[in-house]
Amino acid sequence: MARIFVTGATGLLGHAVLPLLQSAGHETRALVRNPDAAARWSGQGSVTPVRGDMLNVPAWEGALEGCDAVLHLAACYTGYVTGEAGEDTLMKTNVDATLRLAEAAERHAVGRMIFVSSAGVSRLGKAPIDESTAFDTGTDNAYFLSKIKAEQALDGFLAKAPRLSVVIARPSMMMGPDDPGPTPTGRFVRAYLRRELPVVLPGRAVIIDARDVAAAFLRMLDIGACGERFVLGGSEIGFPDLYALLEQISGIPMPAKRPPYWLALTVMTVLKTLGRDVPVAPRDLRRMQQLIAPEASKMRSRLGVVPRPIEETLKDTVAWFQSRPDSAPIPAATMRQAG
Repeated sequence: MARIFVTGATGLLGHAVLPLLQSAGHETRALVRNPDAAARWSGQGSVTPVRGDMLNVPAWEGALEGCDAVLHLAACYTGYVTGEAGEDTLMKTNVDATLRLAEAAERHAVGRMIFVSSAGVSRLGKAPIDESTAFDTGTDNAYFLSKIKAEQALDGFLAKAPRLSVVIARPSMMMGPDDPGPTPTGRFVRAYLRRELPVVLPGRAVIIDARDVAAAFLRMLDIGACGERFVLGGSEIGFPDLYALLEQISGIPMPAKRPPYWLALTVMTVLKTLGRDVPVAPRDLRRMQQLIAPEASKMRSRLGVVPRPIEETLKDTVAWFQSRPDSAPIPAATMRQAG
C-alpha cells in the first residue's frame, strides 16, 4: 500500500483515478478547492480530502509529508476553453504551480510524481507522432503551450538531479462518464443530447477513455524511468462517424447539415469574434483538420493498457449524462414555440 497525493481529484480524471487507487489498497490525500465537491469521498477511510488551491502552496504542502507519490491531474483547461480563465491564470496554474508542486514534493522526500501533460504538445507532421516528437512551440493553442512550458520546467528541475522521480503522461482528448465539470468533451456530448449542435463539424478527433488513462497511471506508479514520457492515445474517429454513434446510442437524430471545412471555420470565427459560444474554437477546428493520431504502442507494450473501443466510452458517457436532469433534450413542442 502506498500513500498518494492527488491534485484535480474532483474532475473527470480524478473521478476515474480515485476508485482505482482505492481498489488497489492505496491511501489517498485528495486536493480539492471546494469541500462540497469531495462529499462523495467523505467517510471513506482511504481518501482524505485536503482543502486548498494549487496556487496556494502553504495550504496543501503539509499533506505531502509521508506520501510516496504524487498524481498531478489538476490543470486550467475547461476554464480556458470557455473563456472564464485568461492566459495568465493558465500559465500560473499549469506551469508555475506544477514546478512548485515538484519542488514541494522533493522537500518532503516524495519518491515519484506523475504529471499529466497532453498529446497536443507534439508538433504535427507527416512522421508518426510519439514520445520523441519535438514540441510544437509555435502552436497558437495556449493550453498546449502551457503544457510544453510545464514539461520544459520539469526538465530543468530534473537536471538538478533531485531525489524525486518524475514521469510524464501525454493523453489524447479524454472522455468518459462521471464528468461533473463537465470537460469540453463532456460539454460536446451534453450539447448533442440537448440538440444544441446544429451541424456536423468537419475534422477528426483522437479520444481515449479517462478510465484507461487512470489505469495507465496506476502502472506508471511503478513503471517508467525519471523523465520518461508516455503517449496515451485512443481511437481516431471522424466527426461524421462520432455523430452517427451518438445517434445510434442516444436515439437522438444527428444534424442534417454538413458544412465544408472552409464554411465551418468562417462561421466559427465570426461567432467567436461576436462573443458567441461555439462547439469548437476556430484554432481547434484547424487542428482537427490536420490531426494525426499519436503512436501509442508504448502504452500497450510497457504499461499493458489497451484502450477500450470508442463505442463503449460513448455508451457509458451518454448514459451518465442522460441520468442528469441538466442534460435532458428540449421537448419538440417547446422548440416550435421558441421558433
